[in-house]
Amino acid sequence: MLRLENSVGKENTVNAVSVAARSDDGRPTVILCYPLIPSRRTNVGFEPFPTLFWMSHDEIRASITDLEYKGLIQKFRERLLEDRKAFLQMEEAHRRYAASRWNVLVVRGRGAH
Repeated sequence: MLRLENSVGKENTVNAVSVAARSDDGRPTVILCYPLIPSRRTNVGFEPFPTLFWMSHDEIRASITDLEYKGLIQKFRERLLEDRKAFLQMEEAHRRYAASRWNVLVVRGRGAH
């Protein structure tokens, strides 16, 4: 587990594998997370971590939140319903994302760091 402090001093704990992207000034912007965390419900075993890529840059995260608030997700949903090519591209992106999550599990499970 890695503890990251954001710009206002709040700490977040993530199950980090590596820094996936950095800002121009070298700060981590995206963290690649291990897709499992110790179970919080039973204290035995594991449960899925909800995201493979965790946005760690406050300003970028705020911009994304603002776009979501302004309805961009709904616009994407509508486009996927109307545009078959966009739907197929999203479907392929989901397959690649699932494969990436599985790959992190397999590689880390073999002891690679």
